[in-house]
Amino acid sequence: MAMQLERSVGITEATKIVALSLQVSEPVLLVGPPGTGKTELVKAVARAMNLPCEVLIGSIMQPSDLAIPYLSEGEVEFSVLKIIKQFGECGGVLFLDELDKASRAIQSAFLTIILNKRIHYLHLPNLRIIAACNPVEAGGESDLISPLINRVSIIHYKPRPEEVVRGFRTRWQLPSIPVLDNFKVDLTPNLPPETEKEVYWRNLVASFLERSPSLILDYRDGEPFPSPRTWEKSYRVLAVADECGELEVGWVMVEGLVGVGAASALREFVK
Repeated sequence: MAMQLERSVGITEATKIVALSLQVSEPVLLVGPPGTGKTELVKAVARAMNLPCEVLIGSIMQPSDLAIPYLSEGEVEFSVLKIIKQFGECGGVLFLDELDKASRAIQSAFLTIILNKRIHYLHLPNLRIIAACNPVEAGGESDLISPLINRVSIIHYKPRPEEVVRGFRTRWQLPSIPVLDNFKVDLTPNLPPETEKEVYWRNLVASFLERSPSLILDYRDGEPFPSPRTWEKSYRVLAVADECGELEVGWVMVEGLVGVGAASALREFVK
C-alpha cells in the first residue's frame, strides 16, 4: 500500500514528535530517504530522555527470530527477548528499522507487539515503539500491511538544508524537546573529542553544503549518492587522509561515498 503524505517535517519537528511519542507510548513511523539520520535521531532522543534503545532491522529478520526459543544460561529464551529484557520496569525504545522491507510475517509480528505490548511470556507495558522506512521514490517498498499502517502515526521526514548545515556545525546538537516532569532530559551529546583536522573538514563540508544545498541529498538508485550520512563519512575520511598525508587517496574514497559529481564539486570548493 502506497502512503500519500501531504507534508514533511524537518529535524526539529521530528525530534519533538519522537519525544512526544515516547511519552505517550504512541508508535510513530518515520518515512524518509536513506542516509538522512532517522536511526540516529531516534537514538539521540532516547538517550536524552534516559531511555535504553534497541534497533531491529526488519529487512534481515526472519519469523524464527521472534518465535524460535533457545537455551541461554539454563533458561529458555527468544532472541528478541534477550535484547529487550534489559529495559526493566521503566521500559525502553524499540526502533523497528526498514519496516517496508520486512516480510509480511515480520510486519504481523511487529503489529502484535504494538497491540499487546507483549513478546511471548514477557509483558512490556512501558515499551515505546518507533519505526522507519524509505519512501517508494527512494528505494522503499510499498507493501506495508494496512492494519499496521492504521496503528501508527505516519510522519514524512526530510531534513531542511539549514538544519543539516547546523547539524554539521554543532555535531548534531539536539534542539530543545517537550517533556513531562517525570523525564530528566540531558541534551549534551555523548561525543568523543575531535582532532584539529576533523574540526577543519567538518566545518569546511558544512560551508560547502550551505553554499550547495541541492547536494545535501540527491538519491540515486544503485550508485553512490550524497546524503547527510555520506557527507559525514566523507569529512571523517578526509580528516584522517589529510593527517596521514594521503589526501588523494581520501578523495578517491569520497567519490565512492557521495559520487563523482558531488565529490568533484566539494574538491573545487576546497580550492
